[in-house]
Amino acid sequence: MAASQASSRTALVTGATGFLGSHVARALADAGWHVLALQREEADTALLEGAPVTAVEADVLDHAGLDAAVPETVDLIVHCASHVSLWRRNGPDQLRVNVRGTRNVVRLALARRARLIHVSCAVAYGQHSGVIAPDTPRLGRNSSITFVRSKAMAETEVERGMRAGLDAVILNPAFLLGPRDRSGWSRMVRLVAQRRLPGVPGGGGSFCSVTDVAAAIPRAAETLDRGTRVLIGGVNVSYAGLAREIGTQLGHRRFLRPVRSGILQAYARLEEGVAPLLGRDPDVTTEAVTLLTGNVYCDARQAREQLGMAEVSLERMVADCIAWMREAGRL
Repeated sequence: MAASQASSRTALVTGATGFLGSHVARALADAGWHVLALQREEADTALLEGAPVTAVEADVLDHAGLDAAVPETVDLIVHCASHVSLWRRNGPDQLRVNVRGTRNVVRLALARRARLIHVSCAVAYGQHSGVIAPDTPRLGRNSSITFVRSKAMAETEVERGMRAGLDAVILNPAFLLGPRDRSGWSRMVRLVAQRRLPGVPGGGGSFCSVTDVAAAIPRAAETLDRGTRVLIGGVNVSYAGLAREIGTQLGHRRFLRPVRSGILQAYARLEEGVAPLLGRDPDVTTEAVTLLTGNVYCDARQAREQLGMAEVSLERMVADCIAWMREAGRL
């Protein structure tokens, strides 16, 4: 699809007020799309400030509300809305948003005859001992971690829609780093800055730039065939290595080393018990320790070949995240 064609077409972005969604909304607008930003009535829209988008008020959990609020002339739906948490206490809400919400978005895309780009995540493949590749068995539905299980189940909803005729593609990005992160890996940045990080799990993962992933969405809309799945890998690094890079950029001389899983699990159970009494979410959870004790390394070749994505250095990703946190008064 040429840029002149895109300018006359409309894209709906779910989760547009969030970390990834706010980047995707801007990337689509920059590519010439008329962007509708789906947001709940009570949503904090600060991350969309100044973005050339049109607000559409609805909740992915409300199918009738979605159908009433979204125009008939939507050509593309990019589904970024997700309940991201690794606290078991949030599990029921997480399953509703990630699974039922995706089901409603699939129904909407079918009704509008719109192309759907479902932005999932690499952990939907489940935990594996090696490097996740496009042909790696997807075991996320069997995970004990609610977030992982819910993302895998959401993909099943998209696949069910494709069997009913839906034009959809699925993207599985690795862990995202970059600006406008308020609750993801920026939490590690804040804990390192405050010298409150109790330890680092012994595993590692792939990290990719949120701005580059968002910039790939218009290309995916224009070039990927129906039914395509793209694994978006990035820089492979241990979580201790990530903590060291954060510490270096913050000017810290004391670097954390990996801590045994049992010790972190004990600390996480304590956090999960105390944090609600203090009116906050726990800094470390048992599900987070379980996920991050293993490896979530991803092959990046598919993203390079099919979406033309280049590898962004860990140094730049961390620097972009820290710069935004400082600008936003979060550091």
